[in-house]
Amino acid sequence: MASSGPGKQGTATAKKHLRVLLPFSREALRIPDELAGEIGAAEALVVGPAGGKVKFWSVEVGKDGDGAFLGRGWPEFAEACGVGTGWLLVLRHRGRGVLSAKAFDATCCFRELGAPAPPAKDPPISHCKGSTHKPQFIRVLPKDFMEKMLIPAKFVEQHIPMELLDNRTAIVFGPSGKVYSIKLKMGWAGVFFAGGWSQFLKFHDITEANALLLRYEGNMVFTLKVYGPNGYQREFNHKENRGSMASLKNASSRAQGVYVIGPPAWLKKEISTRMIKICISFPAAFCNAIGLREACTVTLKTSLSSTSSWQVRVLPYKDTSHQVGSGWKSFCEENMIKEGDLCTFNVIEMMLWHVIIDRC
Repeated sequence: MASSGPGKQGTATAKKHLRVLLPFSREALRIPDELAGEIGAAEALVVGPAGGKVKFWSVEVGKDGDGAFLGRGWPEFAEACGVGTGWLLVLRHRGRGVLSAKAFDATCCFRELGAPAPPAKDPPISHCKGSTHKPQFIRVLPKDFMEKMLIPAKFVEQHIPMELLDNRTAIVFGPSGKVYSIKLKMGWAGVFFAGGWSQFLKFHDITEANALLLRYEGNMVFTLKVYGPNGYQREFNHKENRGSMASLKNASSRAQGVYVIGPPAWLKKEISTRMIKICISFPAAFCNAIGLREACTVTLKTSLSSTSSWQVRVLPYKDTSHQVGSGWKSFCEENMIKEGDLCTFNVIEMMLWHVIIDRC
């Protein structure tokens, strides 16, 4: 699934630290030559389970006539993970030869490494007990998923209650920054992303050669990552959504962010050190459009199904940006937001915002 280089596909570019999708092998694991080069050593440290705890597994980084591989130490790591037939692995280089691994079992659903399989008929839950990750699933797209895509039955059973399915709508945050409302289709074969799905794929130049990783944020909101046929994660530039998206000039895009005045309305910003320590500002045009024209308190939530929330004070300044001050620093500290993280503020109601944090 991975080749010797990331290639160029659409708007894809290589990230500073690589992230690749691979078959999860119990034996030596073939990896892209570029990943081995980025590790730059004869050994890598893989973060994984060990007797109910987490440890760094020392794994050989080798190369032969067929390319690079993870050898000595990898079979022991795979055994500790409980890997099964047909599993997929997202392997990410964190820098300095440290690798993290995310596994998806034969049902295409995320599996916590080293954890037993959950019961087949667990009641829907938004976040698995003891898990450090949000619910996720992966899809390698066959041709019959281009018009509609099946959500894995196990994922629906474990994470999506019927009252949410009854709304027949999901919100998908695409990797280019565009938000789509996707109609659900339900039948004997399962639950599908249907109405608007083919347009979503076309907008992002996604074909049956790609694989999709969807993370569930709660309340039928999903974020999506795309992997190319070579296994590398694709990176996207923000495309302009004529009539609703404001793509700001290069000189100010990082500070101002990219936003859509919906519905649904959302704003995405790259977080700087100054924003964490002092305050964050939002474009006046965005705040005015959603009704925030006076000083007010807005509730921030990182999961709509959780009781946790943070109150922040929004102060408008005439003809300039609106500043978020009181409460914002606590929100950053408690959610461990760092410089370079991307925060997407999804406006559920004028005074209630769902914040999705993409770690750098």
